[in-house]
Amino acid sequence: MDKLNIPEMNKILVVRIGKIGDIIATSFVFEVIKANSPYAEITLLTKETNRNVLKYNNKIDSIIYVGSGLKRYFKLFSLRRKKFDLILDFNDNPSRTTKMIFSSFNARFKCGYNFPLYNQLLDIAVKQPDKEKTHIIDRMRSFLEDIGYTCREDLVKPFMYIGDNEEKEIDALLSKFKGRKIIAVNISAGAGIRFWNSENWIGLIKKIHQLDMNFAFVLLSVKEDMNEAEEIKSNFSPDILIKSGFDSFQHFAAAIKASRLLITPDTSAVHAAASFGVPVVALYPKSDWNFASWRPYKIAAKAILSKEDSVNAISIDEVFNNFVELNKEINVNG
Repeated sequence: MDKLNIPEMNKILVVRIGKIGDIIATSFVFEVIKANSPYAEITLLTKETNRNVLKYNNKIDSIIYVGSGLKRYFKLFSLRRKKFDLILDFNDNPSRTTKMIFSSFNARFKCGYNFPLYNQLLDIAVKQPDKEKTHIIDRMRSFLEDIGYTCREDLVKPFMYIGDNEEKEIDALLSKFKGRKIIAVNISAGAGIRFWNSENWIGLIKKIHQLDMNFAFVLLSVKEDMNEAEEIKSNFSPDILIKSGFDSFQHFAAAIKASRLLITPDTSAVHAAASFGVPVVALYPKSDWNFASWRPYKIAAKAILSKEDSVNAISIDEVFNNFVELNKEINVNG
């Protein structure tokens, strides 16, 4: 496959229609592009729901947010006269949105995975590595290297930028735990099979606290899981556990960054932790391809794969034992 003349790629459109975890995993792409071409102008096209995640990322020059349904169609139609040197689509599955972009947008080169849906539309069709065996970040790295980009090893990892105000607000929230070992506990996830029930979280937190009274906990959740969060909170005194009252993903990520360790069933939280080097205990439903693609990346971690479709099949003792092992590793490695 012919490679691009990277220095000539000055106006670049990156297409990543996905959830928060997809965006955080893709964040290294912007770092790599800027490292290869410091003056390249990067435009990202993504979902409206990702707005808060990208709020402070200065590697992206402009962002096009799209909604769903007819709103997305009309938005894309209005952009068809924009000119780019290069369009890069990293979406892991064939998409009719991407097909429309490839067929109607103006670009010297259009690059995407070699899905049949895009036949005759691509200038460079990239072979997709096996999803059953490779991490999502490694697949995107392979994509970039195949078309001519050099990927420095230190840049191949998630990147998350947080605002000063959000960090200060989280620091103020956690100030009562100064000198304590803070554990971030995220109970929310993007799919029902990833939910670990409240009784499990309560039992786990009690066991961890009994292990070391110097542990303190910050409980994280989205608005939709507020009832479960309140139920968990009600079982502990405020000198042991506090609940973040902030709704933005920026605050969510800031709380993870301020913690010693994260426990979560959600991959967006896993990648946020990876961006800060925060160790993580992650819970996964039984799915080999999902586990291969979304496991913790380049951080100290324990990834627990359920024996059933739901993470609820993972026992409290299994999570606790993995926590104990990871905590020992953190102590040994400083």
